[in-house]
Amino acid sequence: MMIGGGVTAQGTAGDSNFLFRRRRPALPKGIGRGASLTRDTEKPNNGLGVILKQLHRTTKRNETPIVVESEEGTPSVLKPWLVLHKRVSKIRLPGGSQLEVGIMLLSAMVFIFMDYFIGFVLEVQKLTSCLPHAQRRSVAGSLVTLVHASSLIPGVGACIWWVASDSLHHRNIRTDDDDKKPHDLNRPCAKMSGAPQWWQDSVTTLLQFCTGYMLYDALIQFGADKWVPGQGFVLSAGDWMFLGHHFATAFYMTSTRIAGAGHVSALLLMFAGEFTAPMMNLRRIGRILEGTQGCVIPLVTTLYPYVNWVYALLYASFRIVVAPLLGVYISYDMVGTKEGRANVPIGLSIVLLTMCWGVIIGSIPWIKEAISVLTL
Repeated sequence: MMIGGGVTAQGTAGDSNFLFRRRRPALPKGIGRGASLTRDTEKPNNGLGVILKQLHRTTKRNETPIVVESEEGTPSVLKPWLVLHKRVSKIRLPGGSQLEVGIMLLSAMVFIFMDYFIGFVLEVQKLTSCLPHAQRRSVAGSLVTLVHASSLIPGVGACIWWVASDSLHHRNIRTDDDDKKPHDLNRPCAKMSGAPQWWQDSVTTLLQFCTGYMLYDALIQFGADKWVPGQGFVLSAGDWMFLGHHFATAFYMTSTRIAGAGHVSALLLMFAGEFTAPMMNLRRIGRILEGTQGCVIPLVTTLYPYVNWVYALLYASFRIVVAPLLGVYISYDMVGTKEGRANVPIGLSIVLLTMCWGVIIGSIPWIKEAISVLTL
């Protein structure tokens, strides 16, 4: 509204009684120049002060909402990973690299210790004394793999669920300084910087943890355990395929961390790949025990057929249906969209997608085996 000679008076719900005048009327005797002429005698109004206050409030209302950087609302299953992230020393590669590898190295060392400790226990106890040394080493490796997958799946699932529910519930999400559009955190090509810090730390820790496992498995299961005196490393065609899988997986996870984007695609592939690992390794242990003459454990004999069937069903379902669908979705988002090409360099995307499809296609022999179990 216009008041007195065309000067506008502005107000808000909290400041309803004030006005500006071109002239200051003569003050009654005894009232100083600093006194307020408004009804609110407790809080004197200054014209410039009111304007600045109003400007501040308007700016605050128009700000793009951002995520408060706190761990409030963090899924409980991710809190141990955040503790690990905070407690482990930040070790970086030499040459000025900012890539942290402390958790990766720690994980690899823990898995190596766990492998040989389990192997020692299997050597000294009587239950598996019927197994030759090579089979005991295989059982130890399967148990470590089972621990790794069982630890990883809940954390990765929680991270995926959070970004999925973030999109569904339209939460406030942070924006970069150079891009005022809110990020879609659940897209495979999403930038890491768009997420709250606790989520970034959780994902980084999980990726390092899984990379550390791949390093351990390559060094021990397909390295030290395959060494034959006088012959060197003796690897089968299946061993080479597993080594290729481990290299592709480690390269994929590390590349997304360096690029600062594409980590959601890594999480999706990790979840689909590791979901069947516990049943796969229980089945492997059962096959080793069942296939060793004179090594009969009644519980294993009873449960093995059920474990074998459940594994086959899960593996066939994930590798025939889930993995290809994820591959198509990730390929389209990273290469077929403007945001994907902007967030992840196109050359890197092509390399990562080649590895992704290589792993999916490379699982065909195991898919055939799973189908044969289901069709017996």
